Amino acid sequence: MKKLKIGLYNILNMPLGKKTLKSLSKSVYVKNLKKQKKINNKNKKFLISITIDTESGYVKKNNERVWQKNNPEAYIGYYKGIENWRNLLNRYIA
Repeated sequence: MKKLKIGLYNILNMPLGKKTLKSLSKSVYVKNLKKQKKINNKNKKFLISITIDTESGYVKKNNERVWQKNNPEAYIGYYKGIENWRNLLNRYIA
């Protein structure tokens, strides 16, 4: 099962897999996010919340996940995860 998940992840990260996911996403419908007419030239405001969950572990070159439970030295993911999110948010001035 683990190898199947890794294989599926690898396929969906290829250009054809990404194109397939993009075409499938067009059929997803969210009830309250459809385009609405402007009322008094004002758009309705909405709030976006981002939660960050970092895990202690790392990813091998073959995309296999190694968690701290399996390898006590695999604590790097926690620190790198927070660092990666901070870099991403700073890049977009968020």
